[in-house]
Amino acid sequence: GCTVRDVAQDALSFQEVEAQVEGCDLGGAGLDLVGVDDADLVLRHNLLGAAGRHAIHVSGPARVDARWNRWQGDPAERIHDGTDEPGLGTVLWEPREEP
Repeated sequence: GCTVRDVAQDALSFQEVEAQVEGCDLGGAGLDLVGVDDADLVLRHNLLGAAGRHAIHVSGPARVDARWNRWQGDPAERIHDGTDEPGLGTVLWEPREEP
């Protein structure tokens, strides 16, 4: 696992990559906890805490599997993806872990 807290911009950012993040404690990001653009990303068993804007912000044709994470707040309100802006990739977040 890892801990990324209290950063000015994004806690983690992914572009043109395949990646998996597991067992991390993410929070206190000035903008987004996770920024994703044109990437295949799997997030598992992480704590997605406070962020200035979004927990996950998709800005391109990304594919994000964020099932089985613990969320601070309602995941549907903390994700910016193709459900908010047509043409962007989508984030799968259900089911989620209970705190």
